[in-house]
Amino acid sequence: MKYDILDFIDSNAIKKHLSNLGHKFTPAEQAVLITHSHKTTVYEKLNALEYLYETYSNDEFGVEKISTFIDFSDVVFRDRVGEYIKRIKASVALRTSAKPINCIADICEKGHKYNGGRKRYFTSYNDAYGYINQVKNEYIRYYPDCICEYRIKVLNADMSDRDTHIYDNDLRFVRAEPLFTLYEFLEENEPVIDLSEFYVWVPLPFKLGDIVKVRQHSANSFIDIYLVITCLDPDDDRFIVPPNEERYRFLEGDSMYISLYYFEPNGEFLESSSFTYESISILDIDMCDESDIDKIDNATIHLAAALDDCCSYKLEDLQNDYSKGLLFKENSDFDSCDYIKKRIRDQMICLSLDAIPQV
Repeated sequence: MKYDILDFIDSNAIKKHLSNLGHKFTPAEQAVLITHSHKTTVYEKLNALEYLYETYSNDEFGVEKISTFIDFSDVVFRDRVGEYIKRIKASVALRTSAKPINCIADICEKGHKYNGGRKRYFTSYNDAYGYINQVKNEYIRYYPDCICEYRIKVLNADMSDRDTHIYDNDLRFVRAEPLFTLYEFLEENEPVIDLSEFYVWVPLPFKLGDIVKVRQHSANSFIDIYLVITCLDPDDDRFIVPPNEERYRFLEGDSMYISLYYFEPNGEFLESSSFTYESISILDIDMCDESDIDKIDNATIHLAAALDDCCSYKLEDLQNDYSKGLLFKENSDFDSCDYIKKRIRDQMICLSLDAIPQV
């Protein structure tokens, strides 16, 4: 069944930007992008992948537009798509399996790590799902504003230990890991079948100094964090920490690597990046909205101001304030805070008017 690839782009800002550009992705790029959507259901992703597999030959897939880390296999990409579909369907079939299945059901509240307090063990998938459904009803009754993810991990001895199924806050089935045996999962020379391990280049609407909202997802938690775009061009002399050249070696100079920085409450200055699709994906980077402005810490605002050409606050000021510990104190006299907040509001207006600047 035909589909619109933009439906699988979770970031509203990126989706709008791609629409404005009229950007087209090859079938291979689309297959990779589809696997990274956490807002569409497993069945929607399967339908789209099956359409690609059934419609295009390997020569039509456009594999020259995708890349991955070291993979010496000569398995063609279309065959990998077919194998990925088969393994996802095998994972989905666990939901209705009549065989005893050892499972762990767990609940993760947005912004909090798993603490094991809700974790339960079951010997059938149906019982595990019944448990998370029961907990969901409790949240609706007692904590209606709490956003959760519900996860069921299958523990059969011959399967790799992975988060097999994820259900969103509405109990929609949004994530199924491709099913591998433990032997396959550990085998180093196996071809890359998990399409989410491939990389594609995506045109982005962001510019240096933008504060963006990112959905950070891991095995232990999921949370919205606020980061600053500190690099869109590896040659930009305003890099705070130059990127490791090794990160570009497999991408032949493509500029999909985006460096983002943020501050920990203890004052530690950290880097994250969109180079790997692990805890942060390019497709999870979005513009902030009105509800986010007061959640952005003072240090992040200072960093954004220092990278903005139109702001009088410079990197030298940032380094000076950082050395004095001033970045982690609220400063009502810091005019650039108001400037950056106005810039965020202006970005919101641009997004709502279909007028995101093209870069």
